[in-house]
Amino acid sequence: MKRTIFYSSFIFLFILTACGNTKTSKIPQENKSTNTKSEVLITEFPYPEIPIIYTQAEDRGKFLSEHYWDNLNFGDSSVQYNQDMIEQSWVNWIDLMQQFNPKREDYTSLLKNFYTQLDTQDSTAFRQFYELADKYLYFANSPLRNDKLYIPICEVLLASKNLSDTEKEHINFIYEVIQKNNEGEKVQDFTFTTLTGKKGQLSQVQSNKYILLFFNDPSCNVCAHTVEVLKESPLVNKLIQNKILQIVSINPEDNFEEWKEHSKDFPKEWISGYDKDLTITLNRLYDLRATPSLYLLDKDKKVILKDKALEEILATLEQI
Repeated sequence: MKRTIFYSSFIFLFILTACGNTKTSKIPQENKSTNTKSEVLITEFPYPEIPIIYTQAEDRGKFLSEHYWDNLNFGDSSVQYNQDMIEQSWVNWIDLMQQFNPKREDYTSLLKNFYTQLDTQDSTAFRQFYELADKYLYFANSPLRNDKLYIPICEVLLASKNLSDTEKEHINFIYEVIQKNNEGEKVQDFTFTTLTGKKGQLSQVQSNKYILLFFNDPSCNVCAHTVEVLKESPLVNKLIQNKILQIVSINPEDNFEEWKEHSKDFPKEWISGYDKDLTITLNRLYDLRATPSLYLLDKDKKVILKDKALEEILATLEQI
């Protein structure tokens, strides 16, 4: 049966109304618990009880995120946990953390402490939660994708004795590139070539306020759809006309002839180019897990949104 994982903020409602452990679960279960001769199967997440002194939602949310896993002991071999429940609960914890522990030092500490404890208690659980982090925080099409949360987990993985050198080599490959071009940082500069053969540099692109860096591939159907949405957006066209937004469309692939034909569909107001020397890919300047890849920058080339969906980009531009 296909598992259904929910990404809604139901936890927020929980902390507003619940004072102790919850008896509800988003993943339907046939049996609440099953006893065998030697082990117990837990199918409902044992939430920690929130002290009654915490009456404000922010305080309750922060307490819950910090003590979320207190009632689970992965080192106890007599207890087994339903895997659907664990996966849903981990997703809820990540959602909770982003709401109530937005500071880097806070979420870094929570993630590192949790994964380090797993690493020493239970290698099987450690791998399970490593796979969850990879699936939800790193996978290109995950709605929870978040490099800032994945970075501290990578640091624990690289220090783990439970992973092989080959696994660590793969993790380090990812770790190095996801630290680039994060929100609030200046993006990596690169040279591109336009349709006429003229050279340009991202650092030289001018805009009064915003730059939309749009990595795309002419063979990508989603990229073609993104181009059409941007072309037909009254908001985008107005911002371009008023010199508030500049779109920089870049093809990072080695397919010049296909790109040459494809680029005819781009508005003349856009800056369109391709990476002739494949510098972006070979030097791993950007983590292009999939295309399209959209970065919203300010006029100084600092990242506002990193590799976000078009809907989120447009929603941010709506607020201008």
